[in-house]
Amino acid sequence: MSDPAPTRLRTFRPASLLLAASVLSVGVFTGPAWADAHDAQAALSAAPAAVQTAIQGELAKQPGLRIEALEFEDYGEDSVYGITFEGPDGSYDMYYAMDGYLLERVEEVEVAQLPAAVRKTISTEFPGDRIDEAEKITAEDEVLYAVEVETKVGRTERELEVLLSDQGEMLEIYIDLQVDEDDVVDEHGDAEDHVHDAADG
Repeated sequence: MSDPAPTRLRTFRPASLLLAASVLSVGVFTGPAWADAHDAQAALSAAPAAVQTAIQGELAKQPGLRIEALEFEDYGEDSVYGITFEGPDGSYDMYYAMDGYLLERVEEVEVAQLPAAVRKTISTEFPGDRIDEAEKITAEDEVLYAVEVETKVGRTERELEVLLSDQGEMLEIYIDLQVDEDDVVDEHGDAEDHVHDAADG
């Protein structure tokens, strides 16, 4: 799976961040269809056999692990099944391709658990802004971090989702649909430039 191409500000945040580039190439984002724990088993029965096998394999790894929710992102042949697993050690999400291939694992992490390089980038690019939550995203041998930053656009508080490499390089910035991109750039004038610079070099 190729690395996501760095880009400018984006106005939606797919549940699976590493799939954002492919979603944009299709040009359509319909959003995920969620099923809670009660409906997840029924929804899972409609999934391809390879996806069901992969999920059952994950369930077999840990005693007490169960499916908390199921998510289906419809991109045609590139559709994705997202499963929230809940177990004794907490919850995490796994995203599978239609052939059962594991695309990524997403788990929430404490801010203190973020690599020092990631924390440094956030504090440098968004000084004074609060980190609401952070996620660790693992895809094969690649590890990325998604950090949710609460910032101000004028007098209005908004949320940004920043995707970074484990070396602290900013790759993507996602903004709330209701935020005007020009306002975000005015508030953090160099944020877009830094992301654009990443694409150039």
